[in-house]
Amino acid sequence: MIDKRYNFLAPIIVKDLIRVGSKNDGGYLMSSQVIKNCNFLLSFGLGEDWSLEKYFLKKKTNIVHVYDHTINYSIFLKKFYKSIKRIFYFKSNLFKIILSFNKLIDFFKINSNKRFIFFKKKVSNFSKLNEENLEQIFSKIPKKAKILLSIDIEGHEFKVLDKIFYYCDQIHGMSIEFHYLNKNEKKFKFLVKKLLNFFYIIHIHGNNYNRVLKSGLPEVLEISFMNKKLYKQRKIQLRKSLPLKKLDQPNVLNKKQIKINFSL
Repeated sequence: MIDKRYNFLAPIIVKDLIRVGSKNDGGYLMSSQVIKNCNFLLSFGLGEDWSLEKYFLKKKTNIVHVYDHTINYSIFLKKFYKSIKRIFYFKSNLFKIILSFNKLIDFFKINSNKRFIFFKKKVSNFSKLNEENLEQIFSKIPKKAKILLSIDIEGHEFKVLDKIFYYCDQIHGMSIEFHYLNKNEKKFKFLVKKLLNFFYIIHIHGNNYNRVLKSGLPEVLEISFMNKKLYKQRKIQLRKSLPLKKLDQPNVLNKKQIKINFSL
């Protein structure tokens, strides 16, 4: 049971939720109407899973901008080389070699797509050689773009979200993974309550890779948002319990999903 202090996190019920991205870690639930309307994906944090970006690129008119200073070709080349090397020590096998090779090829393919623009830069409040702030990032995006924003930057979301409000009119939907809520409780509450002035929460999901806190909140929480101004809801009903059958999937396969219940 979630502590009553966090009842503001209870998502509104929307009937058109779909899963975008991978089946497990890297996939999120979003309104199908939002996905249909958006023509621009702005992604902070690519990591080693670009299933969301690939999903979005299926529509030939869509554009993707990605920011991640931690990912490059050498990472996947090293993993491929290591998988081959480890086979001589009986710590690898042909299956693992094929997986690492396919990952390298897949990264090459998505980078070759002209509609996928990869910035090897850190999202920041500053303007430096290897960092860009939101003003610089949004200056590259057409003003008429209908944006879906995805954020998974391992705790750095708290440093940039306080200035996202300047761009709310362009953002149709957001999927944000909030990290280390045990350390960022005050920042988390402040930012989410501020976001609720502009967005509905339409889904939340606990990342089962991490623990559950005394408050009942997962240490890492995924939240999906939908623009209030662009998608006005006449009747508001709140969802009291999660996860959702079939749609929600565990981030880690061999662990149970985190159950979330609100006392509304």
